[in-house]
Amino acid sequence: MIEEHLDPTAEAHAHISNLLRTLVTSAAGMAEKRVQRREAEQRAAANQSAQIRQAMEDRLRSERQTAQLVYERVHQDRWWDKASPEGVATAVEAAGTWATSDPKAANALDRIGHELERRYGIDLEDLYRHTEAGTVPAAVAGRVKAQQASQGEVAEAARKPWEAEVLSIAGEGVGAQILASDGWTTLQSRLTEIDGNGGDGVGRLRDAVSQRELDTAQDKGTTLVWRLKDGADRSAQAPRASRAGRQTAKGSRPPGKQTKPEAARDRFVKKTIIDRPRGTGPDPTLGR
Repeated sequence: MIEEHLDPTAEAHAHISNLLRTLVTSAAGMAEKRVQRREAEQRAAANQSAQIRQAMEDRLRSERQTAQLVYERVHQDRWWDKASPEGVATAVEAAGTWATSDPKAANALDRIGHELERRYGIDLEDLYRHTEAGTVPAAVAGRVKAQQASQGEVAEAARKPWEAEVLSIAGEGVGAQILASDGWTTLQSRLTEIDGNGGDGVGRLRDAVSQRELDTAQDKGTTLVWRLKDGADRSAQAPRASRAGRQTAKGSRPPGKQTKPEAARDRFVKKTIIDRPRGTGPDPTLGR
């Protein structure tokens, strides 16, 4: 029988996450109530004397400064490493109370939401929906929308690889024809393969486009694929040609030339045949 062994670290983390959810939800609700009460006080003070309005503003300013001392610590990584669930909840309440009227508090609430999600998998926006008011501060909602927009842009770029590069290098007109060609999918795969093998896909694409005009090419995508292949062949041949050039420079004979030194007797026979006058008969020295 196999005994199950629970991971105490994972169990403790799960306990902290559950406690955080409870405390942060309560703190978010308290923050919403404080916001509502402050707005009601400000509306009531509008009909009061200037002295009463000034006294209320002084009190609110003091409360805002006190809250800032609490939530400004959330921007420190080391604070999060040691923060207790109660401390996080207090920061949520302090920042949430002023997030609608103070940019500093809004930034702090945004950081709290980021850290809760990264460290504990807690969605602060979802917790706000479970409060009595059910309203989500703009700082929290804005962060989620920004993340969704960023993820959408990344997904769109992944769905259309190399389109932006082609349009930038070839121009809008020719680039659109490349994207509409039958060879476009193959061109995408080839460029991705070049990058995956440590090559410069953008540089190779630029060279292929500028190699010759593309206006007369029927399938511009396929034409570029062939140019990329042709460029790869030239790159592979270049090292061999370079090595042959270096060998020639060192004094080695080109291919097809005699490499063995000519013997003295062969030089003598050549000279005798060339210098001997015609019609004198066979050279007696050849019989030696």
